[in-house]
Amino acid sequence: MKKWCLVILALMLCGCSASTKTAETEAVKNDRPVLRTETGSEEKNFTVFAMDTVMQFQIYGGNDDVEEKVRGKIEELEDTLSVTKEGSPMWNLNEKKNENFAEEFANLMLQSLKLCKDTDGALDYRKIQVNGNTVSIEPDMMVGLGSVGKGYTAEVLANLMKEEGVTSALFSLGGNIQTVGTKSDGSDWFIGIRAAEEDRYLGGVSVTDKAVVTSGGYERYFTGDDGQVYWHIMDPKTGAPAKNGLVSVTIISDSGFLCDG
Repeated sequence: MKKWCLVILALMLCGCSASTKTAETEAVKNDRPVLRTETGSEEKNFTVFAMDTVMQFQIYGGNDDVEEKVRGKIEELEDTLSVTKEGSPMWNLNEKKNENFAEEFANLMLQSLKLCKDTDGALDYRKIQVNGNTVSIEPDMMVGLGSVGKGYTAEVLANLMKEEGVTSALFSLGGNIQTVGTKSDGSDWFIGIRAAEEDRYLGGVSVTDKAVVTSGGYERYFTGDDGQVYWHIMDPKTGAPAKNGLVSVTIISDSGFLCDG
């Protein structure tokens, strides 16, 4: 558990030093790498709406069809992981309680179960059974991978871009920022961090080939008839929104999946 102690410590330091929010759109707009024409690389900017999220991409270099391949991979992932799209593997799993997944997604389930174990159930998937590529759940339950889906998607897309020859990229999947390599001038990417619920910056972080993921209770919430505010980050021990004094947390890692989890 030493590794996880370090991860949790980093989370606490980041969350307790100040309330934070990654400026997703601003980071993509304002941190454009200085493009050196002698490299011959071309800038590609495009936006995709998927997984209920506006995804913004800024890519340098790579094959001519890299945008098409990125869009295709996003569609493939959404078609598999969507819990609302009738006939998707996740939809079938929740309806039938048993489904055969492609190896990639069965492995994603196994990674999620390992994360559950490593966090002592803070990320709770304990009642999922994976046998080979077949996933099963209890008769009275449903499951979704929203807690790790965007982070996993960002990680997959970063690897895809590298395979397609991209050496420099910055993209945003909501609160998930992913970088590929450095800026085209060789310097680190600078990701702005905004104060939660405030229109100001706390500062930022310089990263290379990293995921920077932010989440907080102020992002998705509603106020109940009892006057209480209910947000989307749940405590599995209570079944209610987590109340631990943290307004927002930013995690930095090589793995977007790990950041999300």
